[in-house]
This record gives sequence, C-alpha cells and structure tokens, in this order.
Amino acid sequence: MKLYIDFDGTIANSMKRLVEILNQKHGTSHDYKDLKQWDCLDLFPNTNQDEILGIFESFDFYEGLELCEGFDLEDYTIVTIGTAKNLEMKRAWCDLHLKGFEFIGLEKGGFGKSEIDMSDGVLVDDVTANLDSCNAKYKILYCPYPTEWNKLNLGDGNLCARYWPYVKEMIKQINWYEETIGMGDIHYGNHR
Repeated sequence: MKLYIDFDGTIANSMKRLVEILNQKHGTSHDYKDLKQWDCLDLFPNTNQDEILGIFESFDFYEGLELCEGFDLEDYTIVTIGTAKNLEMKRAWCDLHLKGFEFIGLEKGGFGKSEIDMSDGVLVDDVTANLDSCNAKYKILYCPYPTEWNKLNLGDGNLCARYWPYVKEMIKQINWYEETIGMGDIHYGNHR
C-alpha cells in the first residue's frame, strides 16, 4: 500500500513550535498540548490569522521545528497544504531533515487533500476533515492529544493512534491484510 502522510502535526511538531513562538511574542508560557483551537485564540486571544500565517512562513519557525516523537519512516508521500511561501519552506526543511519521501504541496484555497487520488493507499493525518474528504483506502488519525481538529468518529471504520509506534504497527497490519486477505484469496463465507 502506498503511504501518504500529512506534514504539520503529523511528521513535524508544528503546533509545539507555533506555541513556542507565540509565547515569546506575547510573554506567556502556555503548553502546546493545551491548545485546542487551530486559530490559537483559546491560548492567545490577542493573536490573529495574519500573525499565525506569518509565523508559518518564517525562517524562525523552521529553524526550531522538530519531528514528532517516534517518526522515522522512509518511502512515503508527504501531502500538505499551505501558502506558496510556506510550501517552499516546508519542502526545504524536509530536504534537510527527512529521507525517502515524495512531496506534494497543495496551495490553500483549493479543494484540499481530496485533489489527490489516494485510493491506492493509507493516509495518516492529524486533521479529521482531511481524512473525511480524501479517498484513501485506509485512514489513520494521528492524535497525540485532543483538539477541535482531530475529533474522529471511529464508527466509520477509521483508525486512531496517539504515538508513532502505534501508527507504524497499524500500517504493518494493513499491509499484511492487503497481502494475505485483501487480494481476494480468502473471502468471508469461503472456508478453504
């Protein structure tokens, strides 16, 4: 199965870095795990979207950006959304810190990740709406802590993991399933 992975909040701990910078600018000491709103207004009521977009396009942001704990994969496709400048900087950061990846950057304002045909694989993302809108055969929500953007209806057959070792195990199980059962060798009701 082809593996598609989101960048912000899934490969890179973007929200941690964003809150670090906002703490510096606003003279506060919030923990990024307390952030619940994507616009950051719950922790930083005096911020605005222009300030946040500016941070995501800044050299300072990428200089201190870290990988999410436990991420160490190769042979995957990064599918990420951002402004033209943000996507350029993400790509440069990926070239420096990652290996074995393909990069697909989608500019904000389009149709989002549903523009990419992922029917041949697995999408790992931290945003429920991205999972809901894409056509990936399997969908895994990476959810290290609860927020407004990562609520998931597990009744729809979606998978959820808090740590990268769990995500990697799910991917391994999906690949096993596809190789042994999903290819038509064994069917329900067929007891060979």
